[in-house]
Amino acid sequence: MFPNEWLWRNKLIALLVLVIVIELVLFLVPWERF
Repeated sequence: MFPNEWLWRNKLIALLVLVIVIELVLFLVPWERF
């Protein structure tokens, strides 16, 4: 069984990665399409 801290830390890391990926996509997409 994993401790709660491990699960919480994993969720935070996943959230950070998701935010970084979204920001990279927003930077790479040319805004002229919208």
